[in-house]
Amino acid sequence: MKLNRNFAWIALGATMLLGSCQEDKDTNVDFTPSKQIEEAFLKQFPNAKNITWREQKGYTVASFYLDQKTKVKKDYNEAWFKHDGSCALTEIEIDNFESLPLAVQEGYQATKFYAEAWTIDDIDLLYRPGMEPTYKIEVEKAGQPDHDLKFSEDGRLLSVMIDNDNDDNDDDDDNVPVEVPSAIINFLDKHAGNYSILDFEIEKNMLEVEIRVNNREFELYFEQNSYHFLFSQTEIRISELPVDILNTIHREFAGYEIDDCYIVEYPDHSVAYKVEMENDATDKEITVLFNEDGTIIK
Repeated sequence: MKLNRNFAWIALGATMLLGSCQEDKDTNVDFTPSKQIEEAFLKQFPNAKNITWREQKGYTVASFYLDQKTKVKKDYNEAWFKHDGSCALTEIEIDNFESLPLAVQEGYQATKFYAEAWTIDDIDLLYRPGMEPTYKIEVEKAGQPDHDLKFSEDGRLLSVMIDNDNDDNDDDDDNVPVEVPSAIINFLDKHAGNYSILDFEIEKNMLEVEIRVNNREFELYFEQNSYHFLFSQTEIRISELPVDILNTIHREFAGYEIDDCYIVEYPDHSVAYKVEMENDATDKEITVLFNEDGTIIK
């Protein structure tokens, strides 16, 4: 199913409510939450233990244990509350890889990080209002920067990001709540039909909203500052690529194998095809954009 293409003409005057990138001072010591927030927290987590509170990035944050087997500091769960007492994010620690849903295990095992024997450092289950739950697997390997992999419940790899957290700094937390602007929600309500939001983040100075419509995923991109719609992309099978594009790949990119391919739709109704390829011999990865007739755009 394709989105109604009328969405491409709408410019979004949305206000982003992203957490600040600046480090905040941890105020765990002697910090007391409001009664409204404390009551909301205890209603949501009546079995919470070892609760501590702090203010961070404009939120009131509770750190606590549930019934996880491990009891080291990094295995605290967290709940981030807004001033009105509503919960903007919960981060629940997963004890071990085998506790993940089978689909998420299989999704991770299909990545290069599993094939290259990266070490899993931490696993979180993230709940954000209005969005599907996601699983974040943090991996590390000597000589490489740490990476965060986000998966949907059905095992789809949503994103791969370099983790810039410093484990020695308690204030570091890349799971800061991200609230989808109401203008984007209204836009999706009008043009996307029966959808659910999988992820929302900044990617290469663009805003990316990933949604699911009738079991198919769409990624919508918006300009970060003006919030104008830029394009959408949907993953397709290699067999869905036009034959002219396949001919160009065979002629111009000998030695490369297709990893993933997408159909890209722009505001003027035009389409392009994005193809991600890898050369096993040189270990080089490239992304090429094609017109439907096989012409290389870039």
